[in-house]
Amino acid sequence: MQEIISILKTLVQSNTVNFIIMVILLYVILKKVHIGAAFEKMVEAIRNNIEKSEQTKSKSLETLETSQAKMAKLPEDIALLEKTSSDKIKAFEDKINSNTQKTIADLNGSVKRIMEIEEKKISNLVTEKTSKESVDLAKNKLIDLLKKEPELHNQFIQQSLDELDKVKIQ
Repeated sequence: MQEIISILKTLVQSNTVNFIIMVILLYVILKKVHIGAAFEKMVEAIRNNIEKSEQTKSKSLETLETSQAKMAKLPEDIALLEKTSSDKIKAFEDKINSNTQKTIADLNGSVKRIMEIEEKKISNLVTEKTSKESVDLAKNKLIDLLKKEPELHNQFIQQSLDELDKVKIQ
């Protein structure tokens, strides 16, 4: 028993008892605090962040591939747009030329019609003046004839003069 006391005395003097008490207290605290669950939650959060990063990375790679494909196709698209634009420009030029030619032809036709109308007006004016002068000349000749030959029937001459006075060209 002496030995047991001596062992206990050594234990008390050494820090072994304190160490064992501390380990027991630490074990009890760890059990109460659930550090294992907290570690697992942190590990799970880190795992989720890694998965999200991987998904973002794969989406970014897909976007990069799509963008690179579009960039590779861009010269062809530009060439197609240029060709389409030049075709449209050519079509507009042709349409403008066609419309211009048609307008010129219409204007020429209008000018010809106006000239014909003006020629007819001038012809009508000349005809009217000529007719009036002819009537006046005939009237004057009849009057002169009457003065030279008074033996003609006065009534006939008077009738003719009346008829000539009635004729007026408009």
